[in-house]
Amino acid sequence: MMSPLSIAQLVIYATLTPPTLYTTYRHALPGLLGWGYLLAFLSLRIIGAGLILSNPASTSASTISNIGLSPLLLATNGILHEAWHYRTKNSNKKLEWLAVLSYHLLVVTALALVASGASALSTSTSTPPPASKLTLLKTGVVILLLAWLVLVLAALYSLLIPRSSPSSFPSLGGTRLLHAVLASLPLSGIRLAYSAASIFSGNKHLSPSTGDLGYRVCLGFLPELSVVVIFMVVGLMTRGVRREGNGEVERVSAVEVEVGDGRK
Repeated sequence: MMSPLSIAQLVIYATLTPPTLYTTYRHALPGLLGWGYLLAFLSLRIIGAGLILSNPASTSASTISNIGLSPLLLATNGILHEAWHYRTKNSNKKLEWLAVLSYHLLVVTALALVASGASALSTSTSTPPPASKLTLLKTGVVILLLAWLVLVLAALYSLLIPRSSPSSFPSLGGTRLLHAVLASLPLSGIRLAYSAASIFSGNKHLSPSTGDLGYRVCLGFLPELSVVVIFMVVGLMTRGVRREGNGEVERVSAVEVEVGDGRK
């Protein structure tokens, strides 16, 4: 039987891929991490939907359903990093990148654990899954929840830091990106809590790939889609932030040169 939800995911996420590519291009290097990982998330959801349509009991589909949360968290972290880039020009770049890399290491560790234990979610057999697989899976999900909490704290901290140039377009664009991150975090938290409930309870009805349709739509699909839509809308609204930022740097440099010539 064809899954209406999987068909909807396939169509919607495939439709959102071209504008995400455009947004990635416009935000360029400062936004590459965020928008690149958002593309990775869309790709995994498209692949996962295709696998479920071909084989609803597929272990691979369950694996992709769970590891798909990792690029969504990394996309959120990347967009938060881009917001920080435009809001705080005088930050310590080395410390900033150390924090970004540390966060990536945390999420990649969770990803590896979830991928290793995801075979425990197979619905094709009634045999109880190995305890070791379940332990890996649960540990990975706990780390993902910890990674989400780190994002919440980082976003709130960023909100408290004064902007370097409050009236400039890049700073305003960075603030919009930050607000998008803050708006997305409760939604991604719901999605993560849903996965955690499914894995820790062992209830097949809560399975993100083959469980009851109501749970999958309200606690899985809609929160994820809402996060993507929030990022896409704000990403398109701030598509000129890098160009304006470069222009501002050039204007400041020109003013400094004129002041220097005047003093001579």
